[in-house]
Amino acid sequence: MAGLQVQYKYGCPIPTCMYTAAKPRIRDHLKKDHQNNNGLPLENVACQVLNSGAAPTNIRITLPKPQDDDEDSVSQSGFETYDVNTSITLSAPDDRRLISPWLLRTGFHKYVEGKNTADLMKLCSMPLPTEDHMSGLQEIVYEYFQRATTLIEKTDPLILQLLNSSDPQKEGINHTPFREHQEHDTTLRGYIIPVVHLLAMLLRKGCTGITLPSSSTCGDALFDFSTDPTVDTLHAVLKSIWLEEWPNKEGNNFSDPSICFLALFTLQADGHFKHPKDVTRTLAQLCRAIRLTVLAEIHRQITMNPSTSSTDAFRPHALPKIVWPFREEGRFDAMLFLGQSASLQKLLNIIQDLEREAVDIWEHSILRGAPLHITWKILADNLRDTSQGYSFLQEQGNHLKDVRHDLGRFLLQRWLMKEIPGSTQKSLNIAEARVWLTDLARLEAIMQLLVEMKSGAPIRLTELCSTLSHNTEFRLRNLMAFGKRIILIRQYTKNTNNRQMDSLIPCLLAAFEADMLVQIHTYARPIAQWIAFQITGDSTVARAYQDMLFMDLLKPFAPDTISRLLGEKSSKHLGWKMKIKAYRQMTIGFRRQNKIEGIECDIQEDTMRLIYAQQSGHSVSTENRTYGLSPDLVEGLADATIELYLNSSSDWQRLLKVVPGDTTLPYKQCLVENYAKLAADGIIMAHTPTKSTHTDITPLAKLIIELKSESGASHNILMGEIKRLQADIQALKHDIHHQSIPSATLITTPATLAMPQSPAAIHATRSPPARLNLVNVSPLPPLKRPHPTDSIVTSDPPSKKAMLQKRLGDMVDHLSLLVGKETTWRNLDQRSAVACLMTLKRDAIIVLRTGLGKTAIALLPAMVEDCVTVVVVPLIILFEEWESRLQKARIPFDTFAHDRTTPINTGAKVVLVSSDTARFASWKEAIAKLHDIRPVVRMVIDEAHYYFTDLNFRSNALGNPFSLRTLPFQIVLLSATIPPAAEAHLKTEFGLHIPHIIRGLSHRKELKYRILEGGENIEAMVEQFTLYCDQLQEEQQWSDGDRWIVFVPWVAEGYYVADLLGVEFYHADSDAFPITREERSEMYGRFTRGEKKGLVASTALGAGTDYPHIRLTCHLGAMYGMVNFVQQSSRAGRDGKSAHCIVIPNKVPPNSPNREIADLTG
Repeated sequence: MAGLQVQYKYGCPIPTCMYTAAKPRIRDHLKKDHQNNNGLPLENVACQVLNSGAAPTNIRITLPKPQDDDEDSVSQSGFETYDVNTSITLSAPDDRRLISPWLLRTGFHKYVEGKNTADLMKLCSMPLPTEDHMSGLQEIVYEYFQRATTLIEKTDPLILQLLNSSDPQKEGINHTPFREHQEHDTTLRGYIIPVVHLLAMLLRKGCTGITLPSSSTCGDALFDFSTDPTVDTLHAVLKSIWLEEWPNKEGNNFSDPSICFLALFTLQADGHFKHPKDVTRTLAQLCRAIRLTVLAEIHRQITMNPSTSSTDAFRPHALPKIVWPFREEGRFDAMLFLGQSASLQKLLNIIQDLEREAVDIWEHSILRGAPLHITWKILADNLRDTSQGYSFLQEQGNHLKDVRHDLGRFLLQRWLMKEIPGSTQKSLNIAEARVWLTDLARLEAIMQLLVEMKSGAPIRLTELCSTLSHNTEFRLRNLMAFGKRIILIRQYTKNTNNRQMDSLIPCLLAAFEADMLVQIHTYARPIAQWIAFQITGDSTVARAYQDMLFMDLLKPFAPDTISRLLGEKSSKHLGWKMKIKAYRQMTIGFRRQNKIEGIECDIQEDTMRLIYAQQSGHSVSTENRTYGLSPDLVEGLADATIELYLNSSSDWQRLLKVVPGDTTLPYKQCLVENYAKLAADGIIMAHTPTKSTHTDITPLAKLIIELKSESGASHNILMGEIKRLQADIQALKHDIHHQSIPSATLITTPATLAMPQSPAAIHATRSPPARLNLVNVSPLPPLKRPHPTDSIVTSDPPSKKAMLQKRLGDMVDHLSLLVGKETTWRNLDQRSAVACLMTLKRDAIIVLRTGLGKTAIALLPAMVEDCVTVVVVPLIILFEEWESRLQKARIPFDTFAHDRTTPINTGAKVVLVSSDTARFASWKEAIAKLHDIRPVVRMVIDEAHYYFTDLNFRSNALGNPFSLRTLPFQIVLLSATIPPAAEAHLKTEFGLHIPHIIRGLSHRKELKYRILEGGENIEAMVEQFTLYCDQLQEEQQWSDGDRWIVFVPWVAEGYYVADLLGVEFYHADSDAFPITREERSEMYGRFTRGEKKGLVASTALGAGTDYPHIRLTCHLGAMYGMVNFVQQSSRAGRDGKSAHCIVIPNKVPPNSPNREIADLTG
């Protein structure tokens, strides 16, 4: 009993007797009441005495079992093992701001709320072997859609166009008719997978807590199909699902089984839903299935439901709220806002007051004397990780998790525990814990207000109060580490709900808030989670202490709490209570008048993006695609653009004279009072006040007049110099004309370049300025052994030989720079090819085996010339290879994307462009402008065999290649697999005039080829490969760096092969199988790093990987041609060691639609 002391006396030994007293009384009790028992009195029996005196009342009690450790350690153990993410059911937050627009639009989270995740995923899984009623379901679905596909060629083209139109009444008719897939049989098997999942879900009829929508028609159709599974009964089921209206019932937005299926099918094991970019493939597959179902029903009825939408908007006008009292003096550090006085200095005083209170609360009320501080410089953060619960705070490499329990242990040992009355044990002191949480809430309110005041672009409080520090199932986090800076990503704006999409506005946290928030979330939040659960017993509240960036006492902050705090602090320094809305408007005024330009200036933003992109050696579009923060938030926001936002924040922080966020110092050193000292020591850069806009411009006007008067004289001098140069050029042409060189191959410098007249070159009229010193050619060093005389060099006249002797340096030095070690020419062909490119006399076709250094042939001339070489790349993955080699060789380069609107960098010696982009008018215009400034002397076509092997599949990019020559430059075709029969085809297609052809042997002695017995099906073929691969690994004793690749000719079944082998599938992007460049790059990175020892690939990787340690390649199924086969199998053994190339054919070889092209490809 609480309040009574525990005493220890003697007790009766009889188990059923609870008599307790002094020892003499126990003896009397035994003689009187238990005469036949010879037991002795029990010692140290715990009891409590109700009344004292001569006749006390003793109540025997049973104490709790003794613990090995004291209650402190028990509580600490519970605290350290407590996890707020253990719930297996889903619970959506009440605050809509914490839910992504995708889920708000679809409502998927409402449909599964409170349900068991495992049960939901099992409901829509593929049929299990134990489910006899669904045996053969996949084959029936395949047969149905196979028959529906055959109806395409029997349908009028206009009907197919209408069928392929998403919304004809709103967007018009799609003039591309609905058609059969290129690889129909294999593609169809992949496309029916979601349909099988959908039917399996409906046949299971729901699970615990989930009732699937149904109708009498659908229920009857499902019953008929389950009893008689045929194509006809399946059509009735699909018709009842997709061709009948499912009206929304009141209070139920999930009355359509297809929508319910999407909600369950996109649900992941950890409770989060797939992001929109990951759902597009499933939607495309279902849409095609619906179109095929409509096609099967086309002769009965087809209806389209139009939809209309309209929006109205207006902008009111208002008088200004801000008056600048010292405008005439050029001062904009003070204002009158709605008649109330405010200044930057007074704002700084408010900030200084808040910082001092925050430090006091943290050190005395939160840490309570604990000597804890985690030091950090650069924090690792995977900005693309969208998994539930992820944050840089959890990143193992940051070591923040290692100390997360330190403060909790300290507080539980000294402050937050109390003794249980009447016991030596302890429990959590709820009152003291609430006091601690209240202090933490006050600290976080101050931190929230400091973030609002220092970020540079004040955030709407309704958003700031809902910001997240960790990813949730419903939304991405807002707090991120960007190098050595901590940034807050604003996603929600006033228009987010209207536009149904997120914004992305990065804000840089000042140094004080950045370090303090790291300390709070590392030390205080873990113990706060546990305390919240102990007080409330509600795991949702505890979860909020993990996910929310700022927390009030056991609840998220309300906007008016922060606004009241600002009013409380501002009244002390301003004399009036300033609200957040007023502060936002005042901030904009201070920023603009003090020349801190915001990101709202589109012209400035575009200019800065171009500058940053060129500084990094990339185009803007390449950076957008490669370095975007999150594909769900924005389509590739470049890191240079993020820098603009962060610089805008840091400029505001310097204007306020607070320590900016690009400074990684402990919070005590980042106080406002230390700003002057840090600036004086050069640790931070202080703000430089801008001059008044009313500066006297008379001197500037005089200077302009003087410059204009001098321009006429300068113009006359320049025109005279041009005339002199023209005379020199004419004399030079006259001398060259009398040389003993055939006129057809005459060339001196690229300035007077006269290429043979090809169909494309006839119309080229641009030429570079004659005065440019265009080419400085290095001498090609002799081989270490005698070699035949090169006719190209020896045919030069004496004057040409003299010029060639004045070259800059040894070409082998540049070759070593490319290779990364001392080296020399691989063979005669490599040296001859470089000589051909250097002399610029003729076009060239260079066919050298893989691994012989074709890249060096293209880049060596660019390293010694003062001209531009264009490299046309047919595959996206090759872009990355070329960029890597150019960066390694330190060759200035630029890339050109189809949507680029800015000029090509004139300092680039190499320009990379894709085969697709090289057809755009923007490319032709850009390269022509570059040629006017710096001559473009050659275009290298990498992997030129694609211009006949893939012509049928990429005719827009690879057809009519003669149009690539828009200037009089040299065309060079590079490949390892151009058969002799294809030479004439390439000459005609590219318009080459008597090209110089250099051909080497294609065989590589380190490769061993084998053809195994053909497999009956995919499973048998994969089993053959697995056995061969295991045996080869044993024989060769593979190292950790060795890899294997399986090439497949069918994209649809490539996924199935990859699943059987437990690896990933690399393929090109398409409407049927969408995949982004970033996803392919990450997949390839996992392969090379060894996370996956193997890879399944389509022809998209055929010439796109030079990973050196591939020990085995395998071709499953019949090949389209020998050219692709040689390219793909040559990925093996790039390190010069033995490698195997095997073929496991199927029974039916593929057909090529073009017999002539088929002969060229082998």
